[in-house]
This record gives sequence, C-alpha cells and structure tokens, in this order.
Amino acid sequence: MRPTVLLACTLALTAAAAPSPALACSLLGPNPFTVTVDPAVDPVAPTLDGDVSVEVLRGRFLGGDSCSDLGFVDLSFAPAVDEQELPTDDEVRADEWPGLGYQLSLVAGSLPEGLSLGEGPVHARRDGDAAALSLVWVDGADAGQEPVDFTLALTAVDGAGNESEPVEFSVADAGGCSTTGGHPTAALLGVGVGLGLLRRAGHGRTGAPTRVVARKD
Repeated sequence: MRPTVLLACTLALTAAAAPSPALACSLLGPNPFTVTVDPAVDPVAPTLDGDVSVEVLRGRFLGGDSCSDLGFVDLSFAPAVDEQELPTDDEVRADEWPGLGYQLSLVAGSLPEGLSLGEGPVHARRDGDAAALSLVWVDGADAGQEPVDFTLALTAVDGAGNESEPVEFSVADAGGCSTTGGHPTAALLGVGVGLGLLRRAGHGRTGAPTRVVARKD
C-alpha cells in the first residue's frame, strides 16, 4: 500500500475511534440440522444446482459499533430440491427453509484466522426465493487487512443423511484499507459472538462489498 493511501486510511480510522460506550457484540448463531431418519427410508440424495452468489464484507472501525471489526461472507443460492420431504425433530425457525440442511467444506486455500465452517449441516435462512448462509470472523479494523482467497464446497443434506453433489465456489477479496465496510451496524439479538457459520436476519450495510458469482461446472 502506498504511504499516502496508508496515511489516509490511518487518519480516517483515527477520526472514527472517538471514545464511545462499550457494547457487547451479539449475533444469532446457526441452527443445526439433524439427521433423524434411517437411510433405507429415503435412498435418494437431494439435488443442488445453479449459482452461488458470494458477497465479502470486510471489517471497519466506526465508533460505537462493537461488531465493526468483524468480516462476513454472505452466500446466496437456490434451495436444494428433494423428492421426499422427511420429518424432522428440529425447531425450524420462521425465516428458515425446512426439510434440508447445508454443509460447507474447504476445497483449496486457507480460511482467515478464526473463521470456522462448523462441524455439521445447518438450516439456511430464507432470503426471498433464495437460501442464504453467512460466515463471520474477527477481520480487524485497521488499514492492513490481509487478502482472502479460498474455495469452498456447498452440499445439501436430507433427513436421512443423503448428500447432494457439491457445488464449488471461490471467495476472494483484496483486503487493504477498511474505513468503511458492509456488516451489521448494530448488535443482533441472540447468542454471544460465535465465529464461523452465522445466521442473521436483515442487517444494514454501507460501503462497497466484493461480490462474486460462481457457477457449478
């Protein structure tokens, strides 16, 4: 980063760092999806097809916002299709797609420090006609954010544990100066910050996040 750009970022961050009341950042954690049916009842795997839209929102420091140093990766995709909708013991929330879970795995590259993909499938939230998942990590709010570049695979899981063919997609952002960013500007009700998969209802955004659309081969 050139010295003049670094100075501009530093000044902007310093101006935003005026004293403010400390807030406890709270985010709504993922809702695990439970496999409860014998695979013999439903031997057919769900189908997951189409594009995965990726939006990377880097942390930035704005005084008074305790979540401002968090980075987010928002994923949006068409819900998987399953021939047989199996019953579940899960408490499906009103803003979630029922019947199927979704699991992420790392294919290539390295995750940012502190970002976890979770240990099992979770319910996806509704975003209009799309399904959505979010990842979160402590990104930092200074002018020296590291680039992120990794490849993930998204898999749909039904109540019998059958898994769809994975859809691979890339997550990339150049990093650098982060005087603005796109993530919740206020704490959301729910559990305390748990790094990794995150469910979030609507959230305010500012700045210009990185957007990528990855297609299934």
